[in-house]
Amino acid sequence: MRTLAILLILAIPVAVGCSDDAATESAQASADAYTPEQLAEIGSAVEADPASAESILADAGLTPEEFEQEVRRVTEDPDLSRRYASAYHAAK
Repeated sequence: MRTLAILLILAIPVAVGCSDDAATESAQASADAYTPEQLAEIGSAVEADPASAESILADAGLTPEEFEQEVRRVTEDPDLSRRYASAYHAAK
């Protein structure tokens, strides 16, 4: 749970330093990937109730590892990162 919370906190600053190569790679991500807005909503819910993190993630169809991978995918693309940050702050 603590790792998940730390990942959420680190996701926004990491997003700012992304390269164009990362954006190209993330464009090749699968079509069934979660949107930045969905991930931000999930992340905000986890931050609000860390004790229920696994349940929140399971309800969203994610394991903690899958959630981490999805957030990392989003942080590799500057546009997706901005969308995530905006949605995350709005969800708080």
